[in-house]
Amino acid sequence: MSGSAAPPEPPSGSAGPVVPAFPEPDRGFSLVWLVPIVALLIGGWLVFRFLTQEGPMVTLIFSTADGITAGQTQIRHKAVALGLVKSVTLTHDMTHVIVRARMRRSAEPALTTHARFWVVRPRFTPGNISGLNTILAGSFIELDPGMTRGKPSTDFTGLETPPPIRSDEPGRTFILLADRLGAINIGSGIFYRDLQVGEVLGYKVGKPGHPVTIFAFIRAPYDTTVHEGSFFWNVSGLSINTGAGGLQVQIQSLQTVLAGGIAFTTPYEALRTPLAPDHAEFTLFQDRAAATSSHYTERVHFLVHVKSSVRGLAVGSPVTLYGIQVGVVSSVALYINPDTNRVEVEVQIELEPGRLPNMGPIPSPQKVVDGVSHFVNHGLRAQMRTANFLTGQMELALDFFPNAEPASVTVENGEHVLPSVPTDLEDIQRNLSDVSRRLARIPFDQMASHLDQVIVSLDGAISGPALKQSVTDLAASLRQLRQLTTSLAQNAEPALKKLPAIANGLQADISQTGALLAGMNAGPAANSAIARDLSRTLDQAAAALRSVRALADYLHNHPAALLRGRATGASP
Repeated sequence: MSGSAAPPEPPSGSAGPVVPAFPEPDRGFSLVWLVPIVALLIGGWLVFRFLTQEGPMVTLIFSTADGITAGQTQIRHKAVALGLVKSVTLTHDMTHVIVRARMRRSAEPALTTHARFWVVRPRFTPGNISGLNTILAGSFIELDPGMTRGKPSTDFTGLETPPPIRSDEPGRTFILLADRLGAINIGSGIFYRDLQVGEVLGYKVGKPGHPVTIFAFIRAPYDTTVHEGSFFWNVSGLSINTGAGGLQVQIQSLQTVLAGGIAFTTPYEALRTPLAPDHAEFTLFQDRAAATSSHYTERVHFLVHVKSSVRGLAVGSPVTLYGIQVGVVSSVALYINPDTNRVEVEVQIELEPGRLPNMGPIPSPQKVVDGVSHFVNHGLRAQMRTANFLTGQMELALDFFPNAEPASVTVENGEHVLPSVPTDLEDIQRNLSDVSRRLARIPFDQMASHLDQVIVSLDGAISGPALKQSVTDLAASLRQLRQLTTSLAQNAEPALKKLPAIANGLQADISQTGALLAGMNAGPAANSAIARDLSRTLDQAAAALRSVRALADYLHNHPAALLRGRATGASP
């Protein structure tokens, strides 16, 4: 073959066979060894990864396997995969589902007794819509580590509903005690000044006679607004109040109408109280009015006796002074008055000293009694009044009645009794009753009988001949009087016309006589007795003439005065 090396020739003079010479093999690294080496490295890497990343196998118990698929459903925390479901089987009694999942080693610190697991799927509740992202991507199991100080565990019971609050969310949990749960449920919102700042984590119904315990979580920083003097009230649904203030409709939000809710506030005076610690207990009131009233912790009991109907008055009805609430009605019951043996109504009230004037921040009960006694001595009385004409609700009003009968605060079976007065309607009814009794005492029948007799007698007298003759005689007398008056007027007219001339003549004579007397006065006989008598006579004559002239003028203007006399007030 061309290109091949020719074998060497044997040396000359040698004897024996000739052995061909082969080249020694190459002792270098062969590429064939790369395949097992790479396979070994991959196997080692897988073993290392398994030992370093694969965590323990956990067992989850669910009531249903809805949305869980072996080999596909992941276990996540904050969208990070921490494990994968390996198998889904039923329990022996076939009431629950056992889900086994392989966890990563990084999830081991979260696998404690405080860890919680639940299936994230689309959920539609009255107050919330969640899990919409799983419609396309599929369901998965969410892990909430909880508190890290729990004991390690690999067996868990899954939650059927997601918890409202994650364990890593800052805030505090408070305990609310209520008589009834109402529309509050897990996930119901907690509001502060109409802003949702927390949620209801759960509730526990106590034994009969014990309150319902509600666990409320408030997020930071709003948890620092809760003081020991704060109060909570229920704002679930639509609140319609037809109390003394009229018709009131209250709604917190559409969410509270659908899913319920709780509101809280801290009064200004409660800001001085310490911050409420974690898991502090508060009373959950039915509405804000009840919560506000609870701020007045000091209450003094009084008793009021009512002698009329108390329809519309119930436990919790307001006790007012000048329209301002100063207490509440605590009891309404019947009792028998030992003095009159009549059934009356006994109304127990609780006055709140913090609402009364000049009582101080924390007055003693005796100071309140003394203050109320002072007001009673100045006319303070209790009276039933209508608070709402639409609903007929009543209230017990305290008011001053200056004309009320003297009374004082008495003690009956250890209770202080306030004097009362009838209602305005009762006064009107009493006055109408008095008028009715007085009218009943009037003998209307006898008066009607006598009136009938008078009418009959008068009718007989009018229709009798005597009255007719009297009327005829009176008419004749009036005609004669008219004729006499006319005759006198005609006869007196000429004499009246001559009276002014006579008066003028007399006046002239008097003037001449006056001149004569003046001459006599100038003579020696001026101071004689004759002169003086004559002067007086002339004065009297002048007065008589003036009277005659006045009479003539009057008769000229009033001829009928000769018969009727001078009219009253006419000038002479």
